[in-house]
Amino acid sequence: PSRLPVLLRKRENLTLSMFTWALCITMTRQNRIPVSSTKSANSRSNVTQELALIPVFDMCNHQPGIYTSAYNMKTETLDCEASRDYKAGEEYRIFYGARPDSDLLVYSGFVMPPGENEYNSFALNLTLPSKEEDPLYGIKKLLLSKCIHPSKKSLKLGKGPFYNEDIELALKFARISCLTKEEASEALKSSQIEFSTPFNSRNEEAAKKFLKERID
Repeated sequence: PSRLPVLLRKRENLTLSMFTWALCITMTRQNRIPVSSTKSANSRSNVTQELALIPVFDMCNHQPGIYTSAYNMKTETLDCEASRDYKAGEEYRIFYGARPDSDLLVYSGFVMPPGENEYNSFALNLTLPSKEEDPLYGIKKLLLSKCIHPSKKSLKLGKGPFYNEDIELALKFARISCLTKEEASEALKSSQIEFSTPFNSRNEEAAKKFLKERID
């Protein structure tokens, strides 16, 4: 007990606000760094990592961009480069990583201004109405299986370019979901239709409305 900090020996000095402050500091400023590296039998490197507080670096705020920091195990230092030119007196910032606002809020205590975080995404479940709800269920399920692999159960939709493929698949799903009986019959007769482009103007408007309702 004599080795414990005075603060902890005097229980009345440790308040909830102080504990919360300490927790927030460690949760929002800790960084994972490699501390040792070994090679396995197949020559792959196994790196052991630990969480650490890195003075000065852990005070840097976030800006969108790319990683410019790396830990040097030989010198045991963090090498950090500027991602752009800075003017004298301008605040230096770093990229926290490909994190949506939900992660930034939990682990860093802030969110980006609306519409600015390209890593925000929305999960769209690829679920068709049941056969009891939609008499065209069987046909739509067949058409959907030709466009999207059955193992894919959901899509991630977002602003960034890395979501483009899923956005294209979401449009295919919406176009198939909104087919009328006549449109479904026409689609079945054609082996060329993959729903990569609008089926017709009515279907396309219905598909956009369908996606908007799912996302909102």
